[in-house]
Amino acid sequence: MTNVTAPRPGFWRLLLLLLRKDITVELRTREVLHTAGLFALVLMTLFSFAGFADRELAATTAPGVLWVAIAFLGALVFTRTFQRERENRAMDGLLLVPGILDALYTSKLLTNLLLLLTLQALLVPTLLLVFPLPVQPPILPLVALLLAGTLGLCALGTVLSAALAAVRMREVLLPLLLYPLAIPLLIAGVKGSATLFDPLAHAGHGDWLSLMIAFDALFLVLGRWLFGEAVDA
Repeated sequence: MTNVTAPRPGFWRLLLLLLRKDITVELRTREVLHTAGLFALVLMTLFSFAGFADRELAATTAPGVLWVAIAFLGALVFTRTFQRERENRAMDGLLLVPGILDALYTSKLLTNLLLLLTLQALLVPTLLLVFPLPVQPPILPLVALLLAGTLGLCALGTVLSAALAAVRMREVLLPLLLYPLAIPLLIAGVKGSATLFDPLAHAGHGDWLSLMIAFDALFLVLGRWLFGEAVDA
């Protein structure tokens, strides 16, 4: 009697299935987008009454406000990353699929990245309206800095959310672990953005962008390496 073995699903097929599932669920519920989006609007509204009427003060303050807001939004997004998989022990069933770890990590990383970038599309124009900047920052360099910073932040947040998914106080523990690890990336983002917001310092963002890309590579490699241990914990 011949044993028939089911074909092993490929990485791209698994990735597309998991990514489609996460995006479909979020579009139906809008839990993360509504919560984090409301938080971003409240944060920018409060800063609009903080008295940043001076253009020089606004130019030096806006980069820090931007990246602090992104860090807070990231923590809100990451705490929900593996919540559905932990309900009714769905994660145990997923881990039985051969080759699932690479696809699962990549799908969660891309989902977090997409959600956080969507929120930034609301956050950044609001910040540019709230702060009376002396000049409008160049769009393409600012987008490059935001992409690099968000990718590294999502690489960290994805593996931490997997490790803390079964912990009762994950909403408290995740920021306590995420922010210290992300400090070098956030500092590079603030410094790089400051060179774009300051009319006297348009040069120099490329060095900070290169540093952020280096951190991205490190966080992606370490994140995937630790992800298997995190989901098995």
